[in-house]
Amino acid sequence: MKKFLIILVVGVLGLMLLMCGGFGLLVYRAGNQPTEAKSPAEHAFDAANSQIGAFRGDVAFGNSETAKLLADDYAKLLKSTTEIAFTGGKKNSKNLAQDNVIVYCHLTDDTAVFLVNVPQLKRYKDDVRDTLAMFAWTTARATLDKHARPRKTVAVALRGDLLYGPVMKGSSDDDEPKMKGSGSTVLKNQIKPLFEPATTQPSTQP
Repeated sequence: MKKFLIILVVGVLGLMLLMCGGFGLLVYRAGNQPTEAKSPAEHAFDAANSQIGAFRGDVAFGNSETAKLLADDYAKLLKSTTEIAFTGGKKNSKNLAQDNVIVYCHLTDDTAVFLVNVPQLKRYKDDVRDTLAMFAWTTARATLDKHARPRKTVAVALRGDLLYGPVMKGSSDDDEPKMKGSGSTVLKNQIKPLFEPATTQPSTQP
């Protein structure tokens, strides 16, 4: 009986070691799976996005001087519009933008992309968020109309402290965007490809 118990204990311990070894191998393999390399467009997008994550003294950024001019005008116009149209937000609330609208404009001969950090974006819900998105789209068209020629592709993506919300895409002639969506998948498929370096040289003219 004693010999049987010893054999049983040894067998159980062996089985436990085998299971732990298999689990460890799975963890090792999972941790060492090659990650999908980012495209040049994704790297360019990430670099642009990092500039509008928090207020550091400037509210306008871009891939050219003209783009920075557009970003600055966009930031001022959308901020004044939201302050007049929306009264539900908390003034002096804690947000990385410090209550500033921060904008990056990516401008090429055919494309204008506006990445926009909207303070307290998460507070805009349902119809109010839809209204904000339309203000953001109209602001893009007005800014281009004032400072630059029309673009075949115009895109606007709104973000808060951490995450992106409404994403819109169309042309300068569209009163409403042809594409409206939200979330990381829409951002990846509709916005990030517009930053492809091979086809998005900075515009040499407004």
